[in-house]
Amino acid sequence: YEANTFPLSYLIGIDAILLLFYLTLWFAPPRYLFRRPAVLYYAGYWSINIGIELISFILIFYEIDAGICIFTFDWIFFMSIGKPIVLFKTLQKDSLYWQGLFYDDRVIPKSYRTGLEASGLQFVDGTKRPSLRF
Repeated sequence: YEANTFPLSYLIGIDAILLLFYLTLWFAPPRYLFRRPAVLYYAGYWSINIGIELISFILIFYEIDAGICIFTFDWIFFMSIGKPIVLFKTLQKDSLYWQGLFYDDRVIPKSYRTGLEASGLQFVDGTKRPSLRF
């Protein structure tokens, strides 16, 4: 069979640009590019998803049948099963961030803290950190 190379070349180019964008969001140090915690989680998911999709498109471009299997697996696993879970967890983390309840020193440096800790206020029981941990 003869594959039409233009649409595949276009998809490979778009996926390469998206992969570069999401990898930058995922791995750039916070001092150069501040992101909310939910963005790190979301960018990690899309980096893996688009990376697998890019590999499948390259294999399909070279007419290797395993590319179709990988693409099908990617859509079944990442888009049908994984996407709703990742979307829920992303919105949950973002909601906690905007409420001032997300604390993770690896994600948000202390100099960027907002909410109760930045204001110096305390909870009724005298603690500054809630017990919600994800």
